[in-house]
Amino acid sequence: MDSATFISSGILESYAMGFASAEEAKLVAEMCAKHPEVKAELEAIEKSIEQLHSVTAITPRAEMKQRVTEAIGNLPFRDEKVIPISGRGVRWTEVVAIAASVMLMVVGGIYISMLNGELNDRNDQLAQQETRMRELEARADSIAEQQNNLASELAILKKPQMKAIELKGMDPAPDAKAMVYANTTSGEVYLELVNLPAAPEGMQYQFWGIVDGKPVDAGLIELNADTAGMHAMKPVPNAVAYAISLEKKGGSAQPEGKIYVMGTP
Repeated sequence: MDSATFISSGILESYAMGFASAEEAKLVAEMCAKHPEVKAELEAIEKSIEQLHSVTAITPRAEMKQRVTEAIGNLPFRDEKVIPISGRGVRWTEVVAIAASVMLMVVGGIYISMLNGELNDRNDQLAQQETRMRELEARADSIAEQQNNLASELAILKKPQMKAIELKGMDPAPDAKAMVYANTTSGEVYLELVNLPAAPEGMQYQFWGIVDGKPVDAGLIELNADTAGMHAMKPVPNAVAYAISLEKKGGSAQPEGKIYVMGTP
């Protein structure tokens, strides 16, 4: 057999992967000794296989190694002999090689399945971490907003013209309470609701400043989750007292409902 035909026969690939029979292995050794180009081709094939292994190699788990070892250990290795299959003689080592190849394919499939399971678990963990991170970022934004609001309120209260006025509960709600922060120079007013009962359906609280004995509308009040803190109301210059009444939804030009809290500077 000439070297070109031998190289193209596939025996070298079979030998490099460990699937060649004893006769084939002997023939490979003889051809490599006689033909340098055959030896060079074999070395090139072996090098390619080594490079492929180094690129695709994955360190298996300890339990996977144990399973493979047990599976190979259970293969029925016997002394080499010829077994008649499909009208031709096949050596027992060939049968074992085929069985080992099938076993490796099965084990490889199991290992890939395990890797996919781990990947899915890690993706789930990553999604949970991202969700948690978004929650923490939202919380951080909320805290930052609260700090900014507190800083703004503190700046308002530090003004020398600002005066704090407590509005105490009246007969409809003795425990009700509110705080007014009024600028005695500009008339600007800030209202802080401490304790007001929920407004009945169709009703709304309204804030008033008392000037020369007459109530002046200072704005409507919405009781909701954002009610906490100080809220800028309509300026009421020269007010001598402040009050909050319960009015129909939309408010009134003059107080028509009962006064819930009231206070004077």
